Amino acid sequence: MIKNQFVIIFILAVFLVQGQQAIEKFKVEKDGSLAFVDIKHQPNHPNSNEMGDDGQLKEGACIIFRIPVNGKKINYLEDKLKHLNKGDKSYDSLKETLENTYNENLDYFHILREGFNVYFDAAKVYFLPDSSYNSFLKGQPYNFLNDSGQPDPSIKCDEKNFYFIITGKDKEQLLFVDKNLNPLDKPFPYKKNTFMPAFKKILNRQLFINNQIRYFNEKLMYIL
Repeated sequence: MIKNQFVIIFILAVFLVQGQQAIEKFKVEKDGSLAFVDIKHQPNHPNSNEMGDDGQLKEGACIIFRIPVNGKKINYLEDKLKHLNKGDKSYDSLKETLENTYNENLDYFHILREGFNVYFDAAKVYFLPDSSYNSFLKGQPYNFLNDSGQPDPSIKCDEKNFYFIITGKDKEQLLFVDKNLNPLDKPFPYKKNTFMPAFKKILNRQLFINNQIRYFNEKLMYIL
């Protein structure tokens, strides 16, 4: 009986989430009618009056995504493998865990990169491993990731102003903060409040992240 009730609740939740997503695809016209908006093909663009000759915002700022890379876990696994031989009992298991961690990092990076490439044009976004955050603040050589998700010291942020996007309670929640990782005063955004976030993450992780990226772009494109 309890199991059946759980199934019914889950099905209702799915319908609610899908319905709420459908509502987000409509806009209200001046006459009060609803018009369909294809969100996937509607990237936001800053007002042309705010653009320079090179297509960038006049008031330059770079946004740095502090991307989690499981640095401590990777260091632990690599250190353990250094002290083992290929024939040792735990070697294959540890190596598989390490490879899965690398793949998990790369998959997450590709989700973020795709979302920002399509839905974010308020400023240039750089991806910095969270393990390099303290070094960055100290002015040490940059360690930004290239399009392949690999550290590339040739990539630099040349703007005077920079802000961070970090992850919140999990890797799917995005927060916009200052360099000390604190929320900024309005009109800067902090986070997107989402209806039933747990179910949306399960149903479509990419869409859940993309909607937050679009939200930040809408809020930032006139103030950066």
